[in-house]
Amino acid sequence: FRSGKARLASPSAPTVPVGEGPLGIAISPDDRQVFISDWYSHQVAVLDAATAEIREHIPVGNSPAGLAVTPDGKRLVVANRDDNTITIVNLADRAALATITVGTAPFGVTVDAGRKRAFIANVQSSDVSVVDLDTFKVTATLPVGSFPYAIAHVPESDRLFVTNQHDNSVSVIDLPTGKTLETVTVGDYPEGIMLHPDGRHVYVVSWFNGEVYPIDVVTLAVGSGIKSGNGSRGFGDFIAPR
Repeated sequence: FRSGKARLASPSAPTVPVGEGPLGIAISPDDRQVFISDWYSHQVAVLDAATAEIREHIPVGNSPAGLAVTPDGKRLVVANRDDNTITIVNLADRAALATITVGTAPFGVTVDAGRKRAFIANVQSSDVSVVDLDTFKVTATLPVGSFPYAIAHVPESDRLFVTNQHDNSVSVIDLPTGKTLETVTVGDYPEGIMLHPDGRHVYVVSWFNGEVYPIDVVTLAVGSGIKSGNGSRGFGDFIAPR
């Protein structure tokens, strides 16, 4: 994405110009639309997945990074890193429903459909904001490690797993109590994290040592690192369903 282009996941897929600084990416539940945040133009590009064409742009805040679409496909949550806000967009008319102040330098975003919450990793304040998607209010601010980057939510246990870049760790938070259950050591400079579709493990991408680490979501045991190449990074969904 440093070239300002996006490539669809196929060797023969086209490369699509999307702006000067494409970063976050999210896909609508029906797989028909792809949303791409553009860091420098302060907007989100909407890509038609069938034609690989940009159909429109949605204005948001400064330096949009992480994106998440609610599972009903009705709303898009955008982290505006340099505004310390998130924008919640109504996808029916592309209008902003709310702009909400969160922590400092929000980056990674994930949503919990069942309880209508969004979780935002705030890099420079080293915490996670919990936002009610009905009231548009911040309901909790949860401290984590240094420079949190991305978040995975485990619905069954209602736990958050948050990568802490500068601590080489993952914070495990019990949401009903708001307490950190454990801080798990992983590889160097962990970034992307995602819950596997089977719900048994989260996978953590460590940038500086080029490995991916599985963490058991029940026992919190860390498995052996899986070699993934130099400079491996993950942001958004990176595990394909079978």
